[in-house]
Amino acid sequence: MAQRKKNLLGKSRSTQNPYAIWKGYGPFGETEIRLLKTYQLPDKEKANQYARWMIAAKSDMTYGSYDMGDSYIKEATYGLTLTWADDLYKEQYGLVTDDPSVDDKILHDLGYTAAELIHPNGV
Repeated sequence: MAQRKKNLLGKSRSTQNPYAIWKGYGPFGETEIRLLKTYQLPDKEKANQYARWMIAAKSDMTYGSYDMGDSYIKEATYGLTLTWADDLYKEQYGLVTDDPSVDDKILHDLGYTAAELIHPNGV
């Protein structure tokens, strides 16, 4: 029997200690998204158009505070750029370098593309 992979990001974190942070201009103006928990491994997320994450979102519409809850991955990261990632996030998604072009190739090989907005450019 094959060894089952563990979801390294399956334990909830606080907004002060997220797994990753995305920033940019999203549908609600200047936006910051903090990843607090994932529910599936990346290969399962890729196959599930309804894959979701638990996030904290701050935008012009939240008046400087965070709104927390589950969001579809594509909607949560739409138009945003990954600006910081914890080592566990990098390990789970195969981001092993500090060179975004190498990390983007790894993600592409896994089937994630910038067009799908799973992982916007940059680490």
